[in-house]
Amino acid sequence: DVIGPRFGGLRRRSDRALFLSKWLGGELFYRSGLDADDLRTKVLEGCRSAGDFQRILMESIAAEQGASRWAECTPTNAFYMDAIKTAFPDARFVHMIRDGRDVALSLAQQNWIRPYPWDRNRHHVPAAVYWEWTVRAGKAGGKAAGVDYLEVRFEDLVRDTAKALARIGEFIDHPKDYDRVQRCAIGSFARPNTSFDMGPRGPTFNPVERWRSSSADMVRALEALVGRTLQELGYELATDPTKLALPAVDRCNRVLYQLGFSGRMWLKSRTPLGRWYVDTSILEGGWGGDGEDKTLRPGQHKEYIRSLVRGVLA
Repeated sequence: DVIGPRFGGLRRRSDRALFLSKWLGGELFYRSGLDADDLRTKVLEGCRSAGDFQRILMESIAAEQGASRWAECTPTNAFYMDAIKTAFPDARFVHMIRDGRDVALSLAQQNWIRPYPWDRNRHHVPAAVYWEWTVRAGKAGGKAAGVDYLEVRFEDLVRDTAKALARIGEFIDHPKDYDRVQRCAIGSFARPNTSFDMGPRGPTFNPVERWRSSSADMVRALEALVGRTLQELGYELATDPTKLALPAVDRCNRVLYQLGFSGRMWLKSRTPLGRWYVDTSILEGGWGGDGEDKTLRPGQHKEYIRSLVRGVLA
């Protein structure tokens, strides 16, 4: 949703060269641990689409690290499942669904989705609508993917990790040993990536149903916005459904946010405006990374990463 729209789908050599001029000097490339000249040759000569680039990049990283499988976990993949399946016919999709109330509160806390000017003090509204929009897109794509699609609840993964991992491992035909994950935990596996205050590290950390610590008014507002979808997914509401009438202003806002999300995606992905509409700062910069988190800078820790792939810490 960035590279394809901004660089003409990488169909022309000039577009691929322009993309590489921005990306090869940035943090995201550095994290790959790959040789720039080797990757430049592969992309310029053997890439004809954003899917080709993804394949070249990830297969190169896997080969460098001694891995046989790779995964990509960008949430917006939910909107491109058909394109992903075209680029990778053997792709399998694991759709991780989390309680929308927790997701909305997290997104609102980060101010990740800007509300409209008249709604500027209610960040939870676009956050909740975005969660619902994304989940429904993923479920729709899952119907098309058929047996190559699996839904997993975030709460199940937290409460019974070993069982959830075993189910995922069976689905992707690649065993997920929870003991091995624990033994080789680094990065966000060792310290959860969360927008909430974790408090002291340890077994008391629990990211499930954080919404219960919010005010009753906030919970009611979230459930009025996305309560129907929460119920369809099997989540229990804290508010009596008969008392969840959505005010007219929020019904209008809900529609406007949905139109805004869909409109921006259409303009970016389906029209030439994508070349100017997409923010490419992520390609040139990065989030940095400290010396302890080796997952962020594998170029500096190649042997360490290979040892993790083998399941034995270096």
